[in-house]
Amino acid sequence: MNTSAWMIVMVAAAGLLVGCGSQQKYDLELRHAHGALQADFPELADRHLDKADALAADDKATPDGRATLLRAESRLQRGDPVGARELAQAVTENHVPGTRRRAQAEEIIAKADIRQGRFVEARGHLNEADRSYTSEADKHRIADLLHLVRGLEAYSRGQTREAKEHWRAIDDPELKVSISANTETN
Repeated sequence: MNTSAWMIVMVAAAGLLVGCGSQQKYDLELRHAHGALQADFPELADRHLDKADALAADDKATPDGRATLLRAESRLQRGDPVGARELAQAVTENHVPGTRRRAQAEEIIAKADIRQGRFVEARGHLNEADRSYTSEADKHRIADLLHLVRGLEAYSRGQTREAKEHWRAIDDPELKVSISANTETN
């Protein structure tokens, strides 16, 4: 191989490595954002998401809906269900039913609807997410959220006993604590 051909191969290989590194950096920023959201630090998550967005804007990484979903979760944590719903809705338009991303988006839309008191709509989105999720952990979380919604519907109708029955069926201890702290059913 002559020197100029060798140089072209080396430059192309270096370009591929740089691109690969950028995708890894993008993925790392998303993992940091997810961790920040899990720790209830949406502002920190947004900073990591901004870095991921910058990598994607420079065409050094391929966005796949994850950053948008994380930003929607951040909006929920910041008390902006309308913004969260809009972001998640955009993901549903780019992912067909039955995919994990679509299920995640449907779940976020449901959570936004719950916060806005739109329980019937929330149930529909949770059912859609349940049909798409395949892992038992995801299905279990959705089941808990469905119990939450059914309980909130009953509670809003003044049917406290029925609400308590639904809430007792929730397995997630944090969700149970949240319900008892936010209702007068103790």
